[in-house]
Amino acid sequence: MGGLKDQVSTEIVTLLDSLKALAQKNPDAPVRGAFEDFNQLLARAKEAFPDVKAVQQASQLLSNDSLTTAVSRLSVLHGAIIGSMH
Repeated sequence: MGGLKDQVSTEIVTLLDSLKALAQKNPDAPVRGAFEDFNQLLARAKEAFPDVKAVQQASQLLSNDSLTTAVSRLSVLHGAIIGSMH
Protein backbone atom coordinates (compact mmCIF):
# COMPACT_ATOMS: atom_id res chain seq x y z
CA MET A 1 0.00 0.00 0.00
CA GLY A 2 1.07 3.55 -0.27
CA GLY A 3 0.09 7.15 0.29
CA LEU A 4 -3.66 7.56 0.44
CA LYS A 5 -4.26 3.87 1.20
CA ASP A 6 -1.98 4.00 4.25
CA GLN A 7 -3.54 7.23 5.45
CA VAL A 8 -7.10 5.95 5.07
CA SER A 9 -6.27 2.66 6.79
CA THR A 10 -4.74 4.47 9.75
CA GLU A 11 -7.68 6.87 10.01
CA ILE A 12 -10.20 4.02 9.94
CA VAL A 13 -8.43 2.27 12.82
CA THR A 14 -8.18 5.51 14.81
CA LEU A 15 -11.86 6.41 14.35
CA LEU A 16 -12.92 2.82 15.00
CA ASP A 17 -10.99 2.72 18.28
CA SER A 18 -12.47 6.04 19.41
CA LEU A 19 -16.04 5.14 18.56
CA LYS A 20 -15.75 1.63 20.04
CA ALA A 21 -14.92 3.12 23.43
CA LEU A 22 -17.94 5.43 23.24
CA ALA A 23 -20.23 2.67 21.94
CA GLN A 24 -19.33 0.40 24.85
CA LYS A 25 -20.60 3.04 27.26
CA ASN A 26 -23.71 4.05 25.31
CA PRO A 27 -24.29 1.90 22.19
CA ASP A 28 -27.56 3.52 21.17
CA ALA A 29 -26.28 7.09 21.38
CA PRO A 30 -26.39 8.95 18.07
CA VAL A 31 -23.09 9.59 16.30
CA ARG A 32 -23.92 13.28 16.05
CA GLY A 33 -20.94 15.18 14.58
CA ALA A 34 -18.86 12.04 14.05
CA PHE A 35 -21.03 11.19 11.03
CA GLU A 36 -19.29 13.95 9.07
CA ASP A 37 -15.86 12.52 9.91
CA PHE A 38 -17.03 9.06 8.88
CA ASN A 39 -18.54 10.27 5.62
CA GLN A 40 -15.38 12.17 4.66
CA LEU A 41 -13.29 9.13 5.51
CA LEU A 42 -15.63 6.90 3.49
CA ALA A 43 -15.23 9.17 0.46
CA ARG A 44 -11.44 8.91 0.74
CA ALA A 45 -11.67 5.13 1.23
CA LYS A 46 -13.71 4.81 -1.96
CA GLU A 47 -11.05 6.81 -3.79
CA ALA A 48 -8.16 4.83 -2.30
CA PHE A 49 -9.75 1.39 -2.78
CA PRO A 50 -11.74 1.58 -6.03
CA ASP A 51 -11.59 -2.19 -6.61
CA VAL A 52 -12.80 -3.27 -3.15
CA LYS A 53 -16.51 -4.02 -3.48
CA ALA A 54 -17.34 -3.72 0.24
CA VAL A 55 -15.76 -0.27 0.38
CA GLN A 56 -17.59 0.88 -2.75
CA GLN A 57 -20.93 -0.39 -1.42
CA ALA A 58 -20.57 1.11 2.06
CA SER A 59 -23.23 3.63 3.05
CA GLN A 60 -22.78 7.02 4.60
CA LEU A 61 -23.89 7.68 8.16
CA LEU A 62 -26.64 10.05 9.19
CA SER A 63 -26.39 12.22 12.30
CA ASN A 64 -29.04 10.14 14.09
CA ASP A 65 -27.39 6.76 13.36
CA SER A 66 -26.17 5.02 16.49
CA LEU A 67 -22.60 4.57 17.61
CA THR A 68 -23.14 0.84 17.14
CA THR A 69 -23.99 1.44 13.48
CA ALA A 70 -20.87 3.54 13.05
CA VAL A 71 -18.66 0.89 14.66
CA SER A 72 -20.24 -1.78 12.48
CA ARG A 73 -19.64 0.15 9.26
CA LEU A 74 -16.08 1.01 10.24
CA SER A 75 -15.42 -2.63 11.08
CA VAL A 76 -16.64 -3.70 7.64
CA LEU A 77 -14.42 -1.09 6.00
CA HIS A 78 -11.45 -2.17 8.08
CA GLY A 79 -11.99 -5.84 7.27
CA ALA A 80 -12.42 -5.14 3.57
CA ILE A 81 -9.23 -3.13 3.43
CA ILE A 82 -7.25 -5.73 5.34
CA GLY A 83 -8.69 -8.45 3.11
CA SER A 84 -7.71 -6.55 -0.02
CA MET A 85 -4.08 -6.64 1.03
CA HIS A 86 -3.97 -10.47 0.89
